[in-house]
Amino acid sequence: MYSIKHSRETAVHGLSIQNLKSDFCVFIYGFNGLAVEICRNLILLGIKCVSIFDKPPHKLLSARDLSSNCFARTEYIGVKTRLEASLASLQALNDETKVQVINEFNEDYDFGDMIIVCEEYDYKTIRNLNKMARKHKTKRVGFLFGVSLGLFNSVFVDFGKNFQQNFSKKKKTGIINKYADSKFWFEGDNLNDDEQISLKNMQKCVHPMNFRIKSVSINDESKFFEVKNYSEETKEVDLDKFLQNGGIYEEFPSSQICDFLSFKDFFKNYQKDLVSRLDETSDFPDNKDLFWALMSLFKFHHEFSRLPEACNEEDTNNMKTIFTKLNPESSEKSMKFIEDFSKFAEVNFAPLEQAFAAIITEECFKFLGVNLPIKQLLFHQVYDFLEESPFDFSEITNKNSRYCDIMTILGASFMETLKNER
Repeated sequence: MYSIKHSRETAVHGLSIQNLKSDFCVFIYGFNGLAVEICRNLILLGIKCVSIFDKPPHKLLSARDLSSNCFARTEYIGVKTRLEASLASLQALNDETKVQVINEFNEDYDFGDMIIVCEEYDYKTIRNLNKMARKHKTKRVGFLFGVSLGLFNSVFVDFGKNFQQNFSKKKKTGIINKYADSKFWFEGDNLNDDEQISLKNMQKCVHPMNFRIKSVSINDESKFFEVKNYSEETKEVDLDKFLQNGGIYEEFPSSQICDFLSFKDFFKNYQKDLVSRLDETSDFPDNKDLFWALMSLFKFHHEFSRLPEACNEEDTNNMKTIFTKLNPESSEKSMKFIEDFSKFAEVNFAPLEQAFAAIITEECFKFLGVNLPIKQLLFHQVYDFLEESPFDFSEITNKNSRYCDIMTILGASFMETLKNER
């Protein structure tokens, strides 16, 4: 149902999509800084329900958590869990969205429309959660696996088999300047001005499309024509009579059916194929390094049941050993990257968490058929930032303060300067 408080989202996505949002339910697995930001976004957008599962053992709120949880307060430190300290504030954001805590679930549980995994690094557990989404008995359930580890972010998207993805919900228009010999010279969103193209080839510009030509002047009389999947063999309009003085074409939204791979297939059975297709144009680090770093993290967590501790030399060396075994051709640049990755994997860097939570939130609504979803893995990193801002970890005297994480990346001296700014 339309609500004035959601008028801006309605203006962007349209009333039909906004109505779909009001029936949209999301299951959040894990409750870290990334999950907090995703919950906030979803609740403010007015979806029907956000269910949160804080996996055991439930962590009590710490001072460090305050750096990435804007809803927690200092009086809750060591007294309430991270979720307990945030629940009331999350619900207060929007009384039209139900916010509930889930203590246990199984494969028959009603997850709603989407599972978002925010705090899990055990490969087997992630694979099983993805399996529950893909094999849900009553409905299609989307699956997102989000990672925010210091200066590294990633999201994996799986919307299942035979997913109908729409290229656009908006109609695009352009002006046809000239018509002759079954060809158009036109201005529009997809081609440069005055580009000559036949209507048949016009459909191959970006995606398979349907085109409607309207407001055409023929013998001083306004006509309306529709051309669908036009070919030279099956003409739906008489082109010889068509368009003497210019007109307007309208591109209709199009869709296609596609299959998403499961988490298991994508990360295990198709590793070599994935890496061979990754773009290697980035100077530092390349995408192969990002992929193998994530796989190394899974193996580290399997062995030690935790993330590498911030700036812990032993953990960093263990990660480098795992990384080298997975990627024997690691370059010097690659080894420098995995060292930085390991040092900051445990760090919550709130500015990046907030930005990446917005990306994951948008992927949620692509499940409703709005625009193209990520196919299927997105990496994001800003480690080149460290080259300009070296720091000495020994400067940080209190390793359990609300500013510890940001000081780990920016340095204590920078943080002191920031505090003195007005």
